Amino acid sequence: MTTTRGQPPLKKLQKTFTSLFVEPDKNEDNYGDCDKLAKTFLQELSTFKIPLLKSKAVVDANLREKHNFDELREEINRHIVQEQTELNC
Repeated sequence: MTTTRGQPPLKKLQKTFTSLFVEPDKNEDNYGDCDKLAKTFLQELSTFKIPLLKSKAVVDANLREKHNFDELREEINRHIVQEQTELNC
C-alpha cells in the first residue's frame, strides 16, 4: 500500500506509534502532548484500517468466485465423463 503523498501508510503508522510510545518518558508534565499523539495515532490507525477492510472485501469476493468456479468446473467434468460413458456404450 502506498499513498500519493508522504510516507507509506504502514511506515507512517509505525512512526506515530513510536512517537506516542516514547513521549511519556520525555517529561512528566506532557499529558497534553501524549493526548495529542494518542489521538493522532488512533486517527492513523483508522486511516490504515480502511484500505485493509476494502482489500479484505476484495479477497473474500475473489475466494467466493473461485469457489463458484471450482464447483462449475466439477459439474462440467461430471457432464464430460457422463457423455463419454454414454458414447462408449
